[in-house]
Amino acid sequence: MLEINKILVGVEVKPRTGEVPLGSKTAFDQACLLAASTGAQLKVLHSLWHSDESWPLSEKGEASLNALRDEAAGMGVATRLEITEERAWLALCRQATAGHADLVVVGRREKEGAESKGRALGAIAGKVLRSCCKPVWVVKAADDLEHKLILAAVDFSKVGTKVLECAAFLARRNGAALHVVHAYRIPRELRQQASELDQDEYDARVEALKAQAQSEVDERLLRVDLTEPAKTHLSRKPPAEAIRETVEHLQPDVLIMGSLSRAGRPGIQMGETAERVFGDLECSVLSIKPDDFECLLG
Repeated sequence: MLEINKILVGVEVKPRTGEVPLGSKTAFDQACLLAASTGAQLKVLHSLWHSDESWPLSEKGEASLNALRDEAAGMGVATRLEITEERAWLALCRQATAGHADLVVVGRREKEGAESKGRALGAIAGKVLRSCCKPVWVVKAADDLEHKLILAAVDFSKVGTKVLECAAFLARRNGAALHVVHAYRIPRELRQQASELDQDEYDARVEALKAQAQSEVDERLLRVDLTEPAKTHLSRKPPAEAIRETVEHLQPDVLIMGSLSRAGRPGIQMGETAERVFGDLECSVLSIKPDDFECLLG
């Protein structure tokens, strides 16, 4: 299971009004709940950088941040506030790289409609997903945090195992149903032989591949602690398409998936693909990083 001792949450404060927008407040609430249930320390990070320049924190803004700290303290969560003049995404990634966070939590973009299609994660969340070396939880602004359905997108790599363990933990903690989606591949050799094989023989070989994938998923599910059996969804489509279709069908509260290392090792790619493909999906996203993920901040 993913060990979480330090949680870092990025919180925006509107420079003119001093208000905390809904996306940031929901991200804070999620981080606070998780810290309370795991005993983790919580750090609230606010960046003064706004619209390509640094804005001073107003008295109302300072009061809003102090109110968040007091709220966390009331839940028994050890909490620190930190103010930075760095860009928010860069400061979050640097903190994670320096070992000050086991999990980074940020809020999703609140704008809806055609202009945000494919970029609903928001610029900051997208950059953190793409660059951060630690797991990143992008929380939907309107999330009520009462998760009823969790979807884990798994492959058979080490990071896929982490995804499943994390999903099982959250399902147990929330009493939520766990669903697992896996995209199995048709080998190139079999695709090339398709025109030469009898249709029944081709279908039988494909069915055997599906059965093998199902068996592997079932075996991995036996290794995690579940209060209720998980439901699996297998697809022959490319991973991104399989995940998107499953999300649209199930409407999960949280999608948990892996991320490719910078060296291109196994895992389902998150980052730029997330902004482009998953950004318009109506759920929160938790991205688990492989151990050898390299944080590029240039």
